[in-house]
Amino acid sequence: MARNDALPVRLGQPLRLAWNAPSLPHLSRIQIRLDIAHHGGNKTGEILCDVDDTGTFDVPAPLIDALINLGLAGAPSVIVSRTSSVPLPSHPSVGFVVSSRVERAVDTGVITCFDNAACPEDQICDRQRIICINK
Repeated sequence: MARNDALPVRLGQPLRLAWNAPSLPHLSRIQIRLDIAHHGGNKTGEILCDVDDTGTFDVPAPLIDALINLGLAGAPSVIVSRTSSVPLPSHPSVGFVVSSRVERAVDTGVITCFDNAACPEDQICDRQRIICINK
């Protein structure tokens, strides 16, 4: 996954993820963790997926909708991890495992804040959820 702008997370839309597929995709798996309320005080939910390492995956819109409807908080992110595993020829019950991960910010339409200075004039920082809210 390229490290560019925050990925949009919106009602009614899947979250499209893309990465460089390996030459031997059967040796690896992709784990996805979408958390849009990590700093929300009462943790509301997250989406966890374990998928084939094909280079793309769309987190389905109905799952996104259900997660958004649980509530939003500041510093939302998605973590995509690749885990590759191969058995050792001399010991088939022992595996060699390599993993890597990338964390990207997601844009849920709210502004993350730690104080009122980060918020527009007509908003204040809700320090429990670390998002700007209307005054």
